[in-house]
Amino acid sequence: MPSITVKNAISDLKGLKTIAADKADKASSSRVDQQILASQIKGAESRITQAEASVTRYEQQKDKAEDKLSPPPTKTIPSDGKKGGSKTVVDEREKDKLQAQVRAADLQIQQAQAAVEAARAEADELKGNVLVSAGLTEQQLNDMGSLQTKIDELITLANDEQTDLTSDDYQSKLQSASDLTKRLKDELPDNANAALEDFWKGVGAGFDEILQKLTEQTTPPPADIGGSGSNYAKFFTDIDQGYDAIIAHLETNGERDETIAILRGNQSKLTNKSDLYFGGMSAQDENSMVSTLTYVNELISKINAGEEAITAEDIQLLINKSDETTDVLLNQGRNFENTISIYPNTIKTHLDTIKNNNEDNEQFMEFYSRIEGVMGDAGNSPELLKGITTTEVDQIKQYYDLTLAIKEKINDGDTPSAEEMTQLINDGEQILDLMINKFGFTDGTDGQSNTGNSNGNSSGSSNSSGSSNSSGSSNSSGRGDNTRG
Repeated sequence: MPSITVKNAISDLKGLKTIAADKADKASSSRVDQQILASQIKGAESRITQAEASVTRYEQQKDKAEDKLSPPPTKTIPSDGKKGGSKTVVDEREKDKLQAQVRAADLQIQQAQAAVEAARAEADELKGNVLVSAGLTEQQLNDMGSLQTKIDELITLANDEQTDLTSDDYQSKLQSASDLTKRLKDELPDNANAALEDFWKGVGAGFDEILQKLTEQTTPPPADIGGSGSNYAKFFTDIDQGYDAIIAHLETNGERDETIAILRGNQSKLTNKSDLYFGGMSAQDENSMVSTLTYVNELISKINAGEEAITAEDIQLLINKSDETTDVLLNQGRNFENTISIYPNTIKTHLDTIKNNNEDNEQFMEFYSRIEGVMGDAGNSPELLKGITTTEVDQIKQYYDLTLAIKEKINDGDTPSAEEMTQLINDGEQILDLMINKFGFTDGTDGQSNTGNSNGNSSGSSNSSGSSNSSGSSNSSGRGDNTRG
């Protein structure tokens, strides 16, 4: 069954629910006589429910008694033999008692079933009287009964997991019920009438149940985007391949060059961000990615099934979803700043501990002065790191591990080797250069600033030797060197 037909069926069902609700609203009445009739009908329907419950209860009692009769109850009695002993025989008394319970349950079931039929007949008569009072013709009454039968059949089929709700057979039955509903909408009066209200409410509830089942069966499973552990590699691979297939299909079917260009642009904007770091993605961000890839998969399934060409509506929805996800990827997740700031902040904390044991190391203190400028109080916001890649974050993480190892060594009472301190400084300088040169962080020791940030090293400190920083410039805060005693 083509997806466009299913879409139309879903849309039609929503319209049918609206028709039924509107007609039910017009049939509702505050008139006392109508309220009395409605109350009587509800009373009869309640008696139906009670009688059906009684049937079920008596059937259960009968089943229990019959279970005890198969095999029959037994008892142990003394043996007739000369050697004494005992033997097992059927307990005729208990058997008779159970058989009497079965016969009693049969009678009670018959009486309860009769009560069900009587209550149904009463409810039908009351409804019939109310409908007759509305001035309905016999044909209209028959059509109402026919519609209820059609809807009941559709619901039964919809609740059967084996039924393909998109099949021609089911859709044909649904179309028949839809046509009859629309005809009755015009033919049945809008009189205030309890039975008409009840009829239309039942129609609306029936179509709502069918709609839910159809939507459930035709909704594609959510796409697998790979997860943050792989930096959503599966999403980028699948979205790229999906766009390729959709564009190829549209080109084959003569889609305009302008549309193809827009789609290629969207594809590029989505996929060229695959190298970025996405550790700050929230559940809402991931939902946007899932929604876009799921829709791409839906269009691919439509193409593979050989169905009609992708519509302009399909293309526009794809563009809208892609634009939303592109914005999410561009921002690298709602939690980007909080997530990315963890490493620089913790690195600075580790280096603070290392500094306390290396204040006589001129090379390290000169390096530490730059760290204070970039990672200290220079006003550098984590937002500046937008555009950072997974490779660059891995570099920062490796440096984090190095600073942690040296800090723990010091805390354990050991002294880092000269080689370790050299690596600490060299690797740290690379991190600082990355932040300053690519992301525009302020280097507080040389007075350079990022956009809109002209302050230098707000800490105002230089290296402990009293010399200027490694760039050769003086401290831009104007406080001069902070020579440690």
